[in-house]
Amino acid sequence: MATEADAFVKDYQGLVRSIALKVRAQLDLTCDLDDLIAFGNQGLLEAKSRFDPTRGVQMNTFAYYRIRGAVLDGVRRLADLPRRIPRKVREAEAL
Repeated sequence: MATEADAFVKDYQGLVRSIALKVRAQLDLTCDLDDLIAFGNQGLLEAKSRFDPTRGVQMNTFAYYRIRGAVLDGVRRLADLPRRIPRKVREAEAL
């Protein structure tokens, strides 16, 4: 039985995948795309819980930044990355 959270994640899976692919390309990562998507899904669920429609921002826009941040946070936590990755993460955040 699919839960509401599962349906929500399924609705936004294209956005999460797109962001994960962009981050992987920007940072020249060789890690598994599924790991980045998992980080993005965590960010998506966090965005859902924090979203306030009265603030005049669309859910896609709000979720984009939280998903991207969660993917970048996950990249930082991966232990087998070369030392240049944290610098590239900071550069990507500055964009």
